[in-house]
Order: sequence, then C-alpha cells, then structure tokens
Amino acid sequence: MGEVGTAVAVHPAADIFPDMSDEMFQELVEDIAQNGLLELVVMHDGMILDGRHRWRACERADCVVQTVEWDGECGSPEAFVISRNLRRRHLTSSQRPRDAGGRTAARIREAGG
Repeated sequence: MGEVGTAVAVHPAADIFPDMSDEMFQELVEDIAQNGLLELVVMHDGMILDGRHRWRACERADCVVQTVEWDGECGSPEAFVISRNLRRRHLTSSQRPRDAGGRTAARIREAGG
C-alpha cells in the first residue's frame, strides 16, 4: 500500500489517456475527501498503471492511497488501461487512444494488446 506524499512513477501505459481537466480533478478530490478511495490504484513494476489521478487526489484529500498489484488481466498493460478507462472517460474521438501505428483501442484489444 502506498503512503500519502510518496512520489511514484507512472507506467507509460497510463499515459495512453490524457490528464483529466482541472474541474474534473477537483471533483475527484472532493469525492475522495468525502467518501474515501473507493477504487484501488493499480500498480505494475512499482509504477502506477491505473489510477494516477486517484493517487494525486488522495494526496490532496489527505487520504491514504490504497493499491493493488496488476494481475495480468487483459493480457497487456496497455489493453488493461484501455479496458479500465475507455468507457468511463468523457473523450472526443481525437482523444481516444491510438498506438504508434494509429490503431484505435478496439483494434489494439482485438490484436491482444
């Protein structure tokens, strides 16, 4: 389990998605301050794989960051991040993730990562 104020690197796969807006981040901070962290931050190789905004929001809300190690679900870190984030984020089509070859998230999942 991570501790509040601990600097932790973000896994490159987490950067598939853009940062949330300042307004959305503030809403997350307020929610965590009121309700606590409801969804654990997922770690892989000592880095944040999913939950970089939750981690920062916990620090701002003075809430202990709770973590879980990625179990290999979805086959690759990239496929996992896409699966966890694609439908819950408000993204325009240009913000939706693509790999270096221009494949969309759906094509990446179909190819197994």
